[in-house]
Amino acid sequence: MRIIKTVIFLLITVGIYGQDLGEIERLFQDGDFEKVVENGSRILESNSNDLTLCHLVGRALTELKKFDNAIPLLEKATIKTAPDWMKSWSFGYLGICNYATGNLKESKNNFKKAIKLNATKNSTKFAENRLKLKLLPEYAKDWEVFET
Repeated sequence: MRIIKTVIFLLITVGIYGQDLGEIERLFQDGDFEKVVENGSRILESNSNDLTLCHLVGRALTELKKFDNAIPLLEKATIKTAPDWMKSWSFGYLGICNYATGNLKESKNNFKKAIKLNATKNSTKFAENRLKLKLLPEYAKDWEVFET
């Protein structure tokens, strides 16, 4: 009987968690980043190793310009066992966070990691575009302006 109760509890918990995760994904797609952080952080309190939640909350924090808070969550979402698409997007967002916090070398490295993974067309293009923007000042530093 005790085993049956435990199994039922676990099934209910997984069902509720699945609904919460689906809601958080929908909120992210809708651009409601404050709610993603609020709801996702609540779940992360009891399940801090959920890679999908770390990824979504980290990206939402980046969108809200809370870079220092986003970095540890995005780093969790880049571990070896994470799917390549998740690692690629997380590296791209880490590149933004590192750039915003003044860690330019790490920013460049993270964008390059995302590009190297080439996990999805969108995540690769995302990283390529941001890497180009970040490198533009370095590229143009020797330019001279001439009036004609």
